[in-house]
Amino acid sequence: MFCENCGKEIDDKAVFCVGCGCSTVQVKKVQPKEKGSVNVFGLVTAIILALYAIFHLIYSIITYYSISNFLQNNIPFLIAMIASFLAIFMKKKGFLFFAPAAFIVATLIPLTRTIHILFGSNNPFVILAFITSALWIIANVFLMISTLLKRKNVALLIITIFLFIVPAIVNVIKLYLMSYNNYMYLFLTLVEAFVLSLLSISVYSMSEGKPAS
Repeated sequence: MFCENCGKEIDDKAVFCVGCGCSTVQVKKVQPKEKGSVNVFGLVTAIILALYAIFHLIYSIITYYSISNFLQNNIPFLIAMIASFLAIFMKKKGFLFFAPAAFIVATLIPLTRTIHILFGSNNPFVILAFITSALWIIANVFLMISTLLKRKNVALLIITIFLFIVPAIVNVIKLYLMSYNNYMYLFLTLVEAFVLSLLSISVYSMSEGKPAS
């Protein structure tokens, strides 16, 4: 072979050129790591969550007359919205831990009331309301666990989405059978499940590495 620096013919196994002393070993240039790009799916989810939070806030102002109900129904979405944007732009999905935590706290308030009524009633709708609320809490617990895991976990994602969607559908059917006339509330119940399912997928997409087996 020939030296790339001076052109002198040298042995194929030579490490240095006998003519100019330059190394014949090609050194690979280390390319600087590019800064991680913004997670597109997570950003879209955060925007959808923000739009829903704003819509829900306006709807609550018009609908609710109780400050406690207003805070209970809106604070979790506002916290989830802030946590989502922090997770996206700070590139730390750990911020999303506070989103399901807020929903759990908000759900525990009506659930404690349901438990009190549950012991004094055999109404199947009351029992069903307790079950759907409990499943909603479990789904948020799984979402919290997802925010703490570094690796992707497909099984946990599927279970979490299932526990968000199914109770919401059951709850809507239950309210419909009870001749509940607030169709906007029924619609929002399904939208909430959809938004939180998107949030679950967003957490999954921000996890590192290959899915855990």
